[in-house]
Amino acid sequence: MVGRNIPSIEQLKNVRAREAGILLGLKKLPCKPILWEWFYRAANFKKSDLLLYDYFRIQIVAGAVGVWSWFIDGHLFPYTGKEKVHYSFNTQRRMPVPGRTNQVTCDSNGMIVDFEIQEGKGNLCEYIVALKKRWENELPETPLMVFDRECYGGDFFNSLIEEGIHFVTWDKHVDTASLAKIEPERFSEEITKR
Repeated sequence: MVGRNIPSIEQLKNVRAREAGILLGLKKLPCKPILWEWFYRAANFKKSDLLLYDYFRIQIVAGAVGVWSWFIDGHLFPYTGKEKVHYSFNTQRRMPVPGRTNQVTCDSNGMIVDFEIQEGKGNLCEYIVALKKRWENELPETPLMVFDRECYGGDFFNSLIEEGIHFVTWDKHVDTASLAKIEPERFSEEITKR
């Protein structure tokens, strides 16, 4: 997916069989049972962590992805099988459902820089700190980390400052009256739409 610039798992449901073959580097796909057998055999090698790390490292070092600002978010992978798995929170349905969380990091162009699948709800705060540590030797400096309200809070902000991580976040449900209390002089940068 990353190599073909398919930026989200949600887009895979729109990929046709022919396009899926191209994604896998094949001109023609076999039947589903054989394809699933390939996936299971590949998974049994237990090399995916190493391959992903090396792929993401090469992208960063070669300049194929941006390294100045990274946008981080978690997405639910719902699970509908028969096995017992952890529950994760589905924000659209506003309820916990069986599944895992995919923590995804993209650059300013939407290219996937890194991702990690976590059991259950996942922990975005821990992922952000781990992300910095994982890639700090490959980067000229730590990217600006942009993340949503899930990590909003003073204790976490202080831990990011102590780790040397620059960040941008927001509080999602701030009303106009609360914003009006902030003096205009406190806003030093202007954001314009292109």
